[in-house]
Amino acid sequence: MDLHHADHPTTHNSKGLNGVSLGFTTHYQAMRAQFGEHIIDGIAGENILVGTDRVFALADLGSQIVIENQHTGQCVYLTNIEVADPCVEFTHFAVNHGPSLPAAELKAALQFLDGGRRGFYARATEQETPIVIQTGDKVYIDEGE
Repeated sequence: MDLHHADHPTTHNSKGLNGVSLGFTTHYQAMRAQFGEHIIDGIAGENILVGTDRVFALADLGSQIVIENQHTGQCVYLTNIEVADPCVEFTHFAVNHGPSLPAAELKAALQFLDGGRRGFYARATEQETPIVIQTGDKVYIDEGE
């Protein structure tokens, strides 16, 4: 459980306002190329990590993301997708420095991580029955109308 989890004792996700977080493996490849091998897949603490061969900006994610359970065919719908702004703490870790960076270096690193490279937040729509998502489930982008 990381700092952005709603149940963390010093959470940055007050009242669960951030919803679920998701990232993409290609974004991790870009972060590794920029900052080094210590940036392993999932280290930013996403709830969902999608394996893919393309990079996504917010505009690429459409009106909702659909996750289909590979065993049951049931779907979870994620809406209200927004960029997860990179936090200073993760940025310091990514650059692999101690607790502070020179202002210009911090700004450049934050700009690199912004725009969705650090990840996205979304909200799961209400469901009548809980649906479990797991490794191997299919992920689709619904462009909407």
